[in-house]
Amino acid sequence: MNRILFFKCKIALLGIVFLLSAGCSTHSWVTVHQEKEFLLFAKSIPDELHKRGILDAHGAYVETLFPQALQKNTGRDLLLRLSPSFRYDRKEEAPKTFARTVGPNDTIRTYPGGFQIYQGQTEVAVSILASVDWNRDGNEDWILLCRVKTAAKAKCLEYYLCVPPKPTGILTPRLLAVRETINTRRRFDNLMKSSRRTISFEPTYIEMDTGTAEVLPTASANVTRDEGNRSRRLAR
Repeated sequence: MNRILFFKCKIALLGIVFLLSAGCSTHSWVTVHQEKEFLLFAKSIPDELHKRGILDAHGAYVETLFPQALQKNTGRDLLLRLSPSFRYDRKEEAPKTFARTVGPNDTIRTYPGGFQIYQGQTEVAVSILASVDWNRDGNEDWILLCRVKTAAKAKCLEYYLCVPPKPTGILTPRLLAVRETINTRRRFDNLMKSSRRTISFEPTYIEMDTGTAEVLPTASANVTRDEGNRSRRLAR
């Protein structure tokens, strides 16, 4: 009797899995690491996300059933391997990685979902918004946000990026979109609908509170790590 009941339960479970798979077959699973920022990104280009199977016709997405938290060294790895070339009109002038942009008096901080660089009075912050199969090739990609704050013109540039998290080598992101904010005015450029792939950056400054982060004696010094800032799963 118990064996028959177990068999029936197993059949029912397989049926549920089949129905779920059939209903989500045209959609990519999404693991959200920064809910607020990801939703802002999704609302900015919903048509593009729908075309890629990330959003359905109603603007909803399917969250990964068993999401994996980012590793505690992921932010540090991004700092050491992510290319900042998307910020440069001339790619040959770009440093190989964000770590190469750090000067002897700069301060950096890493955490599982990204990193921050304080350069004088300028802040550059990179964070992982979500993990999703953006390219629809069966491999998971990271959607990143690089935010650069400047003060002289009350300006903020936000770069949305896509990068496959390969295990070794330089991570060269694809620039998806740019949001520029000057005072209360905003402009959003969806670069996937244009031949334009870079945006010029004028280095001005903003006053920032560096908190308890440490000042690095050299560009190659160890970075600080905030163990408490963990990625969190989106509540549905």
